[in-house]
Amino acid sequence: MILISLIAIASTERPWFALVDDSSGQGSITSSIPKIMRVNGPFFDEHVLYTEPALPPLSACNNEIRAAVSVEALQSYFPLYGQNQSVFVLDTGSADAAHPGFSGRVINLEGGFDDGHATHVTGTILSSFDVAKGTAPALSAVVKPFFADSQGDVFYTNPGQIETAFTEAASRDISILNASIGVNVNVNGYSCDLLGQYGLASYVVDQAVRGAYGIPVLSIWSAGNERSFDACGDYGTIAPPATNRNALTVGATYSDLGTVTLFSSYGPTNDGRIKPDLVAPGAQLSQDLGISSLEPGNTIGVRSGTSMSAPCVTGTAALLQEAWLMSPATTDRPTPECLRAILCGTTTDISTQGPDFRSGFGQLNASSALDAVMFGNALDESLQFGSTTARQIVSDGSPFRCTIAWSDAPADGSDSVIRRNLDLKLISPSGTIHYPWQLDPNNPSWPATRSEGTDILNTIEQVSVDQPEPGTWFMVITGDGEGPGIQIPVGVCVDGAHFTGTRIGVLSEPSPSLLGSAEIDVQIWALNEGVPVTSSLEAARVLHGEQIQLEVHQIRPGQFSTKAPVPPCDQTASLSVKLYDNQQLLAQFPTDGERTFTAGGSTILTRIDDTLAKYQNWSVIYSAGAGAWRAARLLASPNCSFLGIPNQGPDGSSNDVLITGYDTGLPYCGSGLEDSYTSAESTPFPVGTNTLIFDYWFSPGIGVPAHSDDDLIIQATWDEGIHWHEIHRFVGTEEHNPGLTAWREVEIDLSESPAFDISQAPRFRFFVEEAGFPSLVVAAVANIQGISRQCDPATSICDGDANGDNQVDFEDVLSVLLLWADSCQGCPEDVDHNGTIGFNDLLMVLLEWDSEC
Repeated sequence: MILISLIAIASTERPWFALVDDSSGQGSITSSIPKIMRVNGPFFDEHVLYTEPALPPLSACNNEIRAAVSVEALQSYFPLYGQNQSVFVLDTGSADAAHPGFSGRVINLEGGFDDGHATHVTGTILSSFDVAKGTAPALSAVVKPFFADSQGDVFYTNPGQIETAFTEAASRDISILNASIGVNVNVNGYSCDLLGQYGLASYVVDQAVRGAYGIPVLSIWSAGNERSFDACGDYGTIAPPATNRNALTVGATYSDLGTVTLFSSYGPTNDGRIKPDLVAPGAQLSQDLGISSLEPGNTIGVRSGTSMSAPCVTGTAALLQEAWLMSPATTDRPTPECLRAILCGTTTDISTQGPDFRSGFGQLNASSALDAVMFGNALDESLQFGSTTARQIVSDGSPFRCTIAWSDAPADGSDSVIRRNLDLKLISPSGTIHYPWQLDPNNPSWPATRSEGTDILNTIEQVSVDQPEPGTWFMVITGDGEGPGIQIPVGVCVDGAHFTGTRIGVLSEPSPSLLGSAEIDVQIWALNEGVPVTSSLEAARVLHGEQIQLEVHQIRPGQFSTKAPVPPCDQTASLSVKLYDNQQLLAQFPTDGERTFTAGGSTILTRIDDTLAKYQNWSVIYSAGAGAWRAARLLASPNCSFLGIPNQGPDGSSNDVLITGYDTGLPYCGSGLEDSYTSAESTPFPVGTNTLIFDYWFSPGIGVPAHSDDDLIIQATWDEGIHWHEIHRFVGTEEHNPGLTAWREVEIDLSESPAFDISQAPRFRFFVEEAGFPSLVVAAVANIQGISRQCDPATSICDGDANGDNQVDFEDVLSVLLLWADSCQGCPEDVDHNGTIGFNDLLMVLLEWDSEC
């Protein structure tokens, strides 16, 4: 690889970039991948494939969306929220990671300036706030700001920075990237000639999909808002890198009308390809006139633009990836090609039939996309160029379509001629051939046609049949072009019909063992020879050989729901679904007869560990004589010590919240507290918090008799403070008063509250009620933890099983000896349940020796 010396200079002179290759590859581990270099101007030699002047800088292309793209409907019958999935966000700045709507699920790679755009975009993907909920409210994100690098290219787009973003995403094993940024030509005063061109930025994007920077990464780009200015016309107004071939480009619609917005850029690209690929809501003509999402400073704001459309698709792609990994019992994620085929192959037509240069293949439809995954109508295929592959499809006579997507290998940044072409055809039961949609780039407003011929421009092809013959069809894919014999991934999706075969798809709740969940939600999709099943489906849960038949309810032909009891902690149950025809077993899921799932161990996942060193943004409001909030550190004071108030926390620190209630009319203990009731309220804890643990110190009636009406109260809210619910109360009795120095730890099971909602972010508040003079009430809390306990503490299945492994042997003896003489309430080693580990526990193990439970 050629090494070019780069000098870091800050200059407004428009730089150039070159695509450089050296076939010798000496000293390079990536010699097969040409590199992008910043150069002083256009030049050519045997190693330079292409040069171009720098593009304008990438900048912003800026709850209504959820209903418009059917995410609301999807999540109404199954809790698919993006759990255990992550996306990468490349944006104009950093996101406000501390925003409670993110619940600690967002991290910034660099400290870029946040103008609100990155926070809004990321919120559109994954906000958990009900009033501005994202498409995947349990998803995590890594945010990278796109700004000037060491070369000083603050006024231009450096394609190398895009390479860096893909490399960082791949290094974190993140395969979906959102880019609500683009080259805004009109805003920057550049020539309309830049619109529609391919170039180095698009080249980098296409290479990323093919795994050039570590793993294949599907990026989702906003189409841009160039039609806002009316300077370059309507068609052909998409700028690079949204002109890519292998990624997705998203235009904007009005969420309330379902029509393309007045600003969203149109295709085609300069070489005639379809862009955008699809559309999603990016504005609104009623109510607040935009898309509501998160803004910095714990606020919510409204913005409009294709910047808001792309994250809608990104969040949905993450949901499909989650479903894909849950259902087919595979550890392999869907390829970028498969996701493109699903997302573009299940859209809702909002304009003329078929694709067009305004809305691509149509508006995102998340519910239909999930159906394609669960019915087995979305496939990751591998096709060898120079060969033909065929699959059978069963149609009941309803309209259907078939979509394929693949990735091409461009030669360089200037040449966008397709190198590896696939052709798709559908053959009816009577032999009639149906061809893909095609558009005429020379007449971009004309509707698509389906005449005989091949599409040699696009890497997504779709065949639609309006009035199909009922029966078995053939889908035929042929590959030709560069590299005969090369295997490439191909995504395939059928919508409105089904691939032939009998199969069952199952989604079980991703976190079935959260404390407070007594049952696991299960959704089932079933086909018999390509026909949706309406009966003869059985489901069962098996635990320790005992089988429980589950009641199965049909939602619609081919889709069913049931609920399975959660197994005890640390134990494994199995779920099986079987399809019969006249008592003959046709199919079962999984294919080996059962699918196991284990309730999590009794370990806890710490969501927030709040030492209160900086009070973690706890609300502090106070006014004399009224219940209010005040946070303060306990200070060493002889007066306080004399009265027994601790001058440090349980861990030796002074990071505590002091809560007082008294009516002496005097400042108290030199702590600077007002003469009033005082209290403390938290910011939202993460979604999934089901247990609250904290240390507390509580003294009703300091120096005077305690009053039973002197109480320390803890409340919680799961609806952002609209309703507060008491979750615990320490009553002012003598048991809290002895010595006036003892800190105690308490654990509160939030699921016992009738208002508990595991899907919402809780907030907590602490305050006191006092009986009146001469009562002096003081309380302190410290080391507050919000946790997600995976399940209830394990209990022994039979006497003598001290470690919960369902058998009694030497390991149980060892478990007892390791905790000998310890106090232990509810732990499995306390076999006789008397609260202490000792001789009786060991004796019970020996009496049950070699037993199985």
